[in-house]
Amino acid sequence: MMIRSYISDGKVIQCECARPEDHYNVIVIGCGTAGAVAAITAAEHGMKTLVIEKSNCCGGVGTAGLITNYYYGIRMERHVRLDQQVKKRETDAGYVLRSNCFSAELKKIELEQTLLDLGVKICYEAIVCSVLMLNENTVAGICWHDWYGEHSAACDYVIDASGDAQAVFLAGGKFRFGRESDGLPQTYTLNYSCYANGTQNINRGDEGYVNQCNSAEMTSELLHQYVLLWEDFSREKRIDFFPDLLCVREGRRIEGDENLTLDDVIHDRLSTEPIFWERSNWDTHTMDLGFEDDTAMQWGVVAMQWGTVLNIPIPRGVLIPRGLHGILVAGRCLAVDHDLAQAVRMKDSMQASGEAAAILASLAVRRKCDVRQIPYSEFLKEVEWNSIQYDNSDILLHDEMEILTGLRSDSPGRAIWSACRSGKTEYLKALLTEPIPVCANAAFALALLKDRSALPVLRDLAESDCAYRAQTPRKEAHRQEYGAIAVYLLGWLDDVRSIDLLLRKMHEHRSAAYVVNAWNALQRIGNRFPECRLEIVPAVESFAKMTEPPLEIYCFGSRRPLNILNRLRKQIAQCLNHWNWNHSRAIP
Repeated sequence: MMIRSYISDGKVIQCECARPEDHYNVIVIGCGTAGAVAAITAAEHGMKTLVIEKSNCCGGVGTAGLITNYYYGIRMERHVRLDQQVKKRETDAGYVLRSNCFSAELKKIELEQTLLDLGVKICYEAIVCSVLMLNENTVAGICWHDWYGEHSAACDYVIDASGDAQAVFLAGGKFRFGRESDGLPQTYTLNYSCYANGTQNINRGDEGYVNQCNSAEMTSELLHQYVLLWEDFSREKRIDFFPDLLCVREGRRIEGDENLTLDDVIHDRLSTEPIFWERSNWDTHTMDLGFEDDTAMQWGVVAMQWGTVLNIPIPRGVLIPRGLHGILVAGRCLAVDHDLAQAVRMKDSMQASGEAAAILASLAVRRKCDVRQIPYSEFLKEVEWNSIQYDNSDILLHDEMEILTGLRSDSPGRAIWSACRSGKTEYLKALLTEPIPVCANAAFALALLKDRSALPVLRDLAESDCAYRAQTPRKEAHRQEYGAIAVYLLGWLDDVRSIDLLLRKMHEHRSAAYVVNAWNALQRIGNRFPECRLEIVPAVESFAKMTEPPLEIYCFGSRRPLNILNRLRKQIAQCLNHWNWNHSRAIP
């Protein structure tokens, strides 16, 4: 007998069931970016493999989602050879596309044909509805629905490459979703194929937020986004087709045996036993950065490090759901925090995660042990990059004169972060009397170190609405005005003297960055000093009653404004509830 585990009304239900007749070494859930490579790798390692895919093709967002290019990443391992075969198909077919891109349709064919040649069984248009378990924490099979009814199969290992840790969820595993402030994940992208200049172009733009685990919300968003109306329907503007998938950047993230954070990476707390690597900048597409946490704000906004490329070693425990056996994850549902999920999601690394998971599962099957017990040296024998190592030593400036030169430049971000990491303050304080932007750059570094000598400069920057923006290597849209950055840092330093200033910045409605940063600063001060709430609450309550004017941001590549005012009003209401303050019913 086995235990069938499923979800009903939000609760895990477990009941006894018969053991299925069909048995596989490895079952892969999802044949997308990570899952297709996982299934191929498992089969190449001699595993009898089954793959369950809810759509009608292989490749996920890389094919059905029209993400047909690569962004950073480390190009090595099994998926590179697959792409070489796709390129050969393109050449043979006379297919022409932009550089660094591939044909989505030909990659679907290459993945499927490779799987079939290896003897992998593919079940398309199939939905996993429950998992089979030997006991309360050991996964040993799955049940799924397709057009022909319900099916089940037992296995030695499940690789959950569903993108949303669906099998882990069904098994009762723990997971996280979205950012702490409002629970939202990263923005999603809607791609479409457009005819231009005699060839196919893939156009894209971020369209907002969606919880793809909520079927009603997902359906509503799809219906809304597919109404794309152009003023010009000429041949040069012709839309050929939409993709089958929204390109979702983040869903459920498991709690793993190890949980990796952005703070770990930027402070060099890195694994010495990686099973694959990510190489990317902190590629947030979020423009309402004030709703992100302090690590994100300080790395991406204060130190302006959005474009800095990080080498990120991913340890084994990030693929292992805490408390469960017989199951691994691959793809975007890894055990990383929301901040790091904005980097650890690139196609190269997601394909590499599928390969790593399949190698671990195959070794565990052959050795008849848990993946936790596999010696790292045995894993390294199975990968091609076993002698390659990367680090992030070039992120920091170590010479004080280099840091000073950077702080006096138009591109001070690296110097601000280096000064903060050095921990030395005397030379920074000497810069506080220099003109803007030098004094501001020094004040930012001091504030990150919790040095209150930065406060006079920060107050002046905020009071004057300093509109200066520093230069960055990629001139990213995340750059905030120095006045808005100062508003955030006044809260980071718990500056009670700035309460009136911060309240004015909220009500002036200069920009979303000013308003959200001011609220975050006031909330932090009120949390630290309860006696200040009497001054803060009436003014923020008055702000929260307002429904106009809108507080708008724009996502990357989109002309669609997002009004974040109601989200902010809800956060204010939640904070006032936390402070046990009876707020007006006019606040949501």
